[in-house]
Amino acid sequence: MGLQNQSHLPDSWEEVKTELFKFSDVGEELVGLYVDSEYRKGTDGRSDNFVYSVKTDSGELVQFFGSAILNNRMRLIPVNTRIRIVFEDLQPSADKKKNDTKIFRVYTSTAK
Repeated sequence: MGLQNQSHLPDSWEEVKTELFKFSDVGEELVGLYVDSEYRKGTDGRSDNFVYSVKTDSGELVQFFGSAILNNRMRLIPVNTRIRIVFEDLQPSADKKKNDTKIFRVYTSTAK
């Protein structure tokens, strides 16, 4: 791939940016078009996990990390499906050394 005639390229470029979406508060939700998933190997002692990408209705591209619950639900959903993820509850972990468990509900819609 060398330099070629680039007269067909737009005059201005916009950088593609993603924002990490963290479900922080019970009741919080993410709505948009599910566009991608990627399995990432953990580094610096972190475990391997899926990262999901969603284009929100405002056009923003956001990513979020999976969890046991989210990975189980998201594997059933094809890319290019509208989704709604609701952080429904936070349940205390029986093991005090582990984080509390975030409970999610995942919805799909065929509406565009």
